[in-house]
Amino acid sequence: MNIHLPYPAECAREQHFLRTLLCHADILLLDEPFGALDVITRGEMQDWLLSVRKQMNRTVLLVTHDMDEAIYLSDRILVLDAKKGKVRQEFTVKEEKRNREWLYEQGALRRGDL
Repeated sequence: MNIHLPYPAECAREQHFLRTLLCHADILLLDEPFGALDVITRGEMQDWLLSVRKQMNRTVLLVTHDMDEAIYLSDRILVLDAKKGKVRQEFTVKEEKRNREWLYEQGALRRGDL
């Protein structure tokens, strides 16, 4: 498989992703992977993860507080209750061809109206 990292390999963030992707686990756990990035780099890394995930055909468990990130990168979203840690809502995202325009049209999902 040809995996292209968008930035120089010496950067710690890319090394972390590369180590995660190269492990042969069936499930990848990513806990707030883009939280410390600026908005432009964050968007580029989200696009990159979306394309790599399709190539690798693996399950990714993504923990995020960013609803747009969850909608853009996920097939299934679980919203947890802040106090009890139990599932409060569950959403399914069926769109296969995702892009930023599509994301911006997802107001109902963002509000939890579905």
